[in-house]
Amino acid sequence: MIQLGHGPFAESLDSLVDRVVRSFQSTSSSALLLASLDEARRHLATRPDAIELALASAQRIRSLVSADRRYRDATPDILASPDAIAHDPFKIAIDTRGAGITGPDAHYQLLRDHRVYCELSTPSALLLLVGATSPVDVDRFWSALQALPEAEIEPERPIALPANCERAMGLGEAFYSPVETVSYSEAIGRVSADSLAAYPPGVPNVLPGEILSAEVVSFLRSTAAAPSGYVRGAADPALTTFRVVA
Repeated sequence: MIQLGHGPFAESLDSLVDRVVRSFQSTSSSALLLASLDEARRHLATRPDAIELALASAQRIRSLVSADRRYRDATPDILASPDAIAHDPFKIAIDTRGAGITGPDAHYQLLRDHRVYCELSTPSALLLLVGATSPVDVDRFWSALQALPEAEIEPERPIALPANCERAMGLGEAFYSPVETVSYSEAIGRVSADSLAAYPPGVPNVLPGEILSAEVVSFLRSTAAAPSGYVRGAADPALTTFRVVA
């Protein structure tokens, strides 16, 4: 569901969005999905009290994090980016480095031991997503977060993103070329046949037609090995093998 809102930006985007939707929409739209959108809109329109409660629960968690000695509210870091103009109040970014635990480890242990599911994690942070009309049980979540083990040594800084890979052929040419599957060590220096994106954030690190570097292979394999990470587009989830242009 795309909310264009009102004003000059909405007016300039309206025609473009309409053309894109008409070009790519399914001719067999799911009635269940469309009905769920209507139900979501109805719920938002008729339950403003639930929205207020959800916002209040998110703000209470953010306040607890800000006052805690182990965790830190990462919202100011996000707003410090030159292209940031505001933040989503329903999303809470928690820096876990001071707690001596990585984001993926915290993500995994919260789910395994407390049945608390976070939206996503990075090597240094957790991201919580509060439903617009679904207030959080703040006490339950906070107890689970505080129950995470504390290490004596602060974990390493976040892994740096790998440099862009060099392009060897066009995307379409590579995508439709014959492919072969090779081990990860043999894939270094070969032309990728797949679009591979470490999640989070899910932005492609290598596209078809680009040469797989040792740096990007190592980065993708470390992401795939993380408890809450995976590589979108990989034929082999563990990335012991890669598909390359033959």
